[in-house]
Amino acid sequence: MLFRYIFPSVLVAIAIVLFFSYIQPTYHAIGELRIKRAAQEEALANVRQLDETINQLTTTYDAISEEDRTRLLKMMPDDVNNIPLILDTQGVAKRFGLVAQDIKFDVPKSTTKGAQSASAAVAGQKDYGIFDLEFSVASTYGNFTQFLNELEKSLRIIDITSIIFSTDKISSGTGIYKFTVKVRTYWLKN
Repeated sequence: MLFRYIFPSVLVAIAIVLFFSYIQPTYHAIGELRIKRAAQEEALANVRQLDETINQLTTTYDAISEEDRTRLLKMMPDDVNNIPLILDTQGVAKRFGLVAQDIKFDVPKSTTKGAQSASAAVAGQKDYGIFDLEFSVASTYGNFTQFLNELEKSLRIIDITSIIFSTDKISSGTGIYKFTVKVRTYWLKN
């Protein structure tokens, strides 16, 4: 009869030991694996969606003609090489009989090392760089406004940040002014 009371107690003790030593840790491990599996399935779904988006963008990009791609690249170049901007500006000036002089430019703002301005640090990293250019031309007011209108029609995105005009002693009374123009243009970072 003693066997009748001990055997169930031993079985219960074995079941408790088995539960805490094997079943519960295995159950928790399975739960963690389920969480990892769900995360991996979500990541896989994101990869599929990203792949689909890449395919759509590639199809859209391939539909753009080579001429239009060249124009887009001129509008917003993907490097800081701004010699074409200077040459284009001089070319437009030449069409109006003007000569761009006293050309000055700053080092592109996105490639400078060291401390950033407080506003740039707050705004975060931008996907584009900034290039400032300054030049002077001697012209009549009417010719200068035509030059600005033509410069405005350029494919390159250009913001005129300031225009300063003055008269020289030699050109006094002739209607010819010296215009100093500061422009800002942009380029895409890779």
